[in-house]
Amino acid sequence: MLEAEESQILVQKTQEYLKRLGADGSSAPLFANGVAIPKNDAWLQVMSQKIDVDLRTIQRQVYEQAIPEDAWLAGHFLEKAIVQRNALIIPEDETSIKIIDMGSLISKHGSLLEEVPHLRPRAEPELLDQGLAQLLVVADLDSVQGSNLLSSAVTFFKEHEDIELLFIHHPTDSRHPPCSATIFGHIHGVGRTVDAGNLEGMLQMICTQDNLDHLRHPQEEVDRAKDFWKLFDPIVEHAGLKNGQQALILNGRILGPIPEGTAT
Repeated sequence: MLEAEESQILVQKTQEYLKRLGADGSSAPLFANGVAIPKNDAWLQVMSQKIDVDLRTIQRQVYEQAIPEDAWLAGHFLEKAIVQRNALIIPEDETSIKIIDMGSLISKHGSLLEEVPHLRPRAEPELLDQGLAQLLVVADLDSVQGSNLLSSAVTFFKEHEDIELLFIHHPTDSRHPPCSATIFGHIHGVGRTVDAGNLEGMLQMICTQDNLDHLRHPQEEVDRAKDFWKLFDPIVEHAGLKNGQQALILNGRILGPIPEGTAT
């Protein structure tokens, strides 16, 4: 019995470790000096090339005395590495990175973008002149995963004053929309610019599993909310997202579609 419990603990820790590396899927990557490598027919060649480049880098820096003699060489690649890998952000295959032409998007749907609900950046004007990051959240706000995704984005927004956060409700189906209708009602009252604290409060108080199952709005309000969110379908389609798919779009780079059940 004790051995079974110990084995279960070991299996659980292994699963948590693989999840932290973003390697818990059906086609897990390989890792060489902390870099994920896709496990395909060319994995051995790619890994060999990666290790060879790393070795030459170490040799050059040792020769140039940039690395102390008593240094832990493996630490050159691992000591400052991030402790968790999200495969959407750091994919093993760089060719899978998707970027949309923001110029084309603005040219075609600029007027619609101006109508998307948003949280304004809090940085001083002189700092904004140095550059502004724009994060667009496309999520099914009437699902736990979608509301959690937007909630995480709001937290990220509060931690970075040079971020403009936009969000679009992109439903999976036509079920009753308790959360998206509530947020629409708030937007209808205050306008497209939303306060981060108010949005966070709605997501925490209204967009819970219990309310998603039981909260109901008058049909007239539901219809108006659906019509409002549907206005932004051309933006979502321009990003190549299908019905119900969720994603983050940061300065044109698409992080998604986000698989169901992915932690945010």
